[in-house]
Amino acid sequence: MSEFIVFNEKILAWALKRARYTAGDLVKEFPFIQSWLEGKRKPTITQTQKLSNKLSVPFGYFCLPSPPEEIPLLPDFRTKGNHPVKEISLGLRKTIEHAKECQAFLSERLENADAEPFLYEGVLSQHNTPKEGANILKKLLGEKKLSSQENRFKNLLHTIENLGVLIQKNSHVLNSIKHKLDSDEFRGFALCDKYCPLIFLNENDSSKAQIFTLIHEFCHILLGETGISGGDGSARGVERLCDRITVEYLVPEKDFRNCWERGDSQETLELLDSLAEEFCVSKWVIIRRAHELHLISDAFFHEELNKLLAFSKPKEKGKGGPSYTVIQQARLGKLLIDNAIKSAYSGEIPFSEAMRLTLYSANTIQKKALEMGL
Repeated sequence: MSEFIVFNEKILAWALKRARYTAGDLVKEFPFIQSWLEGKRKPTITQTQKLSNKLSVPFGYFCLPSPPEEIPLLPDFRTKGNHPVKEISLGLRKTIEHAKECQAFLSERLENADAEPFLYEGVLSQHNTPKEGANILKKLLGEKKLSSQENRFKNLLHTIENLGVLIQKNSHVLNSIKHKLDSDEFRGFALCDKYCPLIFLNENDSSKAQIFTLIHEFCHILLGETGISGGDGSARGVERLCDRITVEYLVPEKDFRNCWERGDSQETLELLDSLAEEFCVSKWVIIRRAHELHLISDAFFHEELNKLLAFSKPKEKGKGGPSYTVIQQARLGKLLIDNAIKSAYSGEIPFSEAMRLTLYSANTIQKKALEMGL
């Protein structure tokens, strides 16, 4: 005889939303899920256990009178319509937890090896003007005018890595091809640390937008302000300052005004597109810059911004490409991968920890170790 529990359908609705599922997504696995949501039926203990595993929710939560208030993992700077965004999906939570674990491992290893601490936290201050902040970035990152957005992104990424920042990026939740990260939820986050500051980029954002996010998160690191970034551009405080410094660095006011005047005969939309190409940034950055400098109207700005927020998507990746080990190294950072495997082979950490950090299987770690000469 089947046994049932005291089951709260409100917890099921909360768990589905948190995991970015709809009832329709799970109807094959749980044929009565809609009835459970409507309170018309109750799942058995076995069915509730399966739900618990599927939605990464403790079994006992389904008996609670209301959804639990989850402890924030990081300060949250995201806003929409001038209001803070409070919800964090399960995918983002897992991504942050894994990044923090990677950072803690590498920070401890660097400290034990008597490595130099990160030298640049605090070089930016909340009292800096955007131009002062941009000048600091120029000293650290240079002002190279590169031929393409892709080249500019790679150059900036490698420069920031060489300054001592671990950069991770992914379009999925860890190594799950079924669960994508949502660029509408967040664009990136920054984790400050004495030895291993970390920047994470959401690769489901458009490629040009990732340049902006990279510099924006680097500003967080230089300010010493850990946090999640994203939203609709209505931010204030630290997030607003990082935005303004990033815009001034990528699209300096003087250069932008000169280009705008040269293209005065062009239609506005055509001019915005050409300026995005010239500065190797997204159209979103160009529209924002033009609005800040009062070169376009409020109405035009909001109309075009809404269009971009609705239709901005990353490029679809073609078939083929590099191997999984190469992709994972680009996602998590060569420094982390190499140190985790060396630590496992020296006995400093168990193989299970190395697998959890690198997201490699035991066989892949062995193959990688052979390539490293271990």
